[in-house]
Amino acid sequence: MTMRHWITSFLLLDIGCSMAAGAPHYKARSAIDPEAIGRGTVDLKKLKSKLSEYVRRAAHGEKFVITDRGRVLAELLPPRADRPSTLAEATLAEAVQQGWLAPPALASAAPPPRKPVARFSDVMGELRRDREER
Repeated sequence: MTMRHWITSFLLLDIGCSMAAGAPHYKARSAIDPEAIGRGTVDLKKLKSKLSEYVRRAAHGEKFVITDRGRVLAELLPPRADRPSTLAEATLAEAVQQGWLAPPALASAAPPPRKPVARFSDVMGELRRDREER
């Protein structure tokens, strides 16, 4: 076997290609963990019928490879540890990441100081005068 044939064979194996019947047949490669295939595999039809169960299991740390007729389509994974836990926090984080919202210049855990505009007695007196004029 020449070096060219060896490299061609290696590349064909690496990209999942076969030369049967003279024409190459390519298989899509994925970055899916090969250990997950088999023990955490779920068919698309079964996933559709029991989606809430699989989502709940994924939220608790299980990983699933979703297949359709033996072909890998996707993975269902638990959320990353750095992912915000609420939808509002996730939406704000995504808005900041996309650049259409800027984080506060001086972020602090404490709420901003309250500066009353008027005393309560002044506001109530003004309200009372407005009612008398009607």
